Amino acid sequence: MSLTVRQRFFAFTDTYDVCDHTGRPRYSVRTEFLTIGHKIHVCDAESGEEVARIDEIVLTFPQKATVTIRGVPWTVARRFTLFRSKYSFDYNGWTVDGDFLGLSYRILGQNGSTVANIDHDPFHLSDHYTVTAADPHDELAAMLMAIAIDMFNCGR
Repeated sequence: MSLTVRQRFFAFTDTYDVCDHTGRPRYSVRTEFLTIGHKIHVCDAESGEEVARIDEIVLTFPQKATVTIRGVPWTVARRFTLFRSKYSFDYNGWTVDGDFLGLSYRILGQNGSTVANIDHDPFHLSDHYTVTAADPHDELAAMLMAIAIDMFNCGR
C-alpha cells in the first residue's frame, strides 16, 4: 500500500494532504498555529475524525515527539549520528535509517525486515513523500513517521 504525503505550499502552518495510490484523499493533516513545539493533528479525510496526533517534546536532546495513534501514545526520537539520519520509534520496536542526503528512509522491524519505505521527492516547491508499507495495518504509523521526520528536519 502506498500513500503520497504532500505539504501545501501556501499555508501559515505545516498542512499536508495524504492520498492513496489512486489519488483519493485518505488523511488531512493540520498543525496548530502559535504553539511551543509542533502539535500536528491527523484526521480521516472522509469522517473528519482525529485518528492520530504528533506532539513535539521541546528542549530535549536528542529531539523527541509523542505520537498518539487512536489514543495509544508512542515515542519517536532522533538518534545522534554523524552522517546518516536515524530514528527510533517504540511502535513495535521500529527503527528508521536514512540515506546520507536524507531523501529516503527505511523503517525496520525488530527482526531487521523492512516494514516500510519513505521516499522524499526534492523536485517540488513543498515537501512530497511517498510512503510504501508492506502491511496495510502499518501504513498510518509509517505515514506518521514520515511527518515526524519532516517535523524534525524543519528545525534544522
